[in-house]
Amino acid sequence: MDRQQTGQPVDMKPEVERDALLRELTASPAELLLLRGLGSRASLRHLQQQLRDAGVDYPEYLYIPGNTPFEGIGFLHKYTIKQSADLSGQRYRIREREYHPLAGGVLLSTPTHPRLWIWNSRPPEPEQSYERRRNDSRIIAQTLRPLIANGDQVLLSMHSREDVNSPMFRLLEEAGLKRVLPIDERGDSWTHRDPEGILYRQDQWLFATPALWEFLQGKAKVFDSMDLRTAGHFRHQGVHIE
Repeated sequence: MDRQQTGQPVDMKPEVERDALLRELTASPAELLLLRGLGSRASLRHLQQQLRDAGVDYPEYLYIPGNTPFEGIGFLHKYTIKQSADLSGQRYRIREREYHPLAGGVLLSTPTHPRLWIWNSRPPEPEQSYERRRNDSRIIAQTLRPLIANGDQVLLSMHSREDVNSPMFRLLEEAGLKRVLPIDERGDSWTHRDPEGILYRQDQWLFATPALWEFLQGKAKVFDSMDLRTAGHFRHQGVHIE
């Protein structure tokens, strides 16, 4: 969908960009897709149908609305979801102010990880107040802390333009997570380039519990291809968990 317009299915990106993205997503299809920047639930269902028409069926989905038409997040998955969580539907009060982080997770079971939580998050942008950004991360960290203490494995994926040494990331690390560093075949980790292809940055991040972090060494990658570069200015991250 074209987020420069409404982000709704009626406002589509150019066909050449859409076709390139669908080819990328269906060439080696994942069993679980984490999505951000969704215009609406209809946008997610539309993508679900497009992928089905292209031969890749994700029968289950979870949509979490954001504060604006371009901030929704979600999951498309083939797994049987044992449990799900949605922080955006809850209200947290800290010093008389209300917060509702844009984050959610699904509990899966794999042969190597019988209790595996996959979390998807879109924290506030750096232009937002420090207090809001810190408390958003604080709530997510406090939510994940009991899961980690219970012995569950946790993988947190987020879109964030924070600096790598940001206090927001330190809160997650203090909760028991370690930063996963996906790289491409050249050893680069950038996930966004500006339209002129001059400036590159990492704005997609992965954090995992220590045992899962160790398991993922060499199994986390940044995808790059001509189709992805045709589709837009973002590169995808992925992990392989048996």
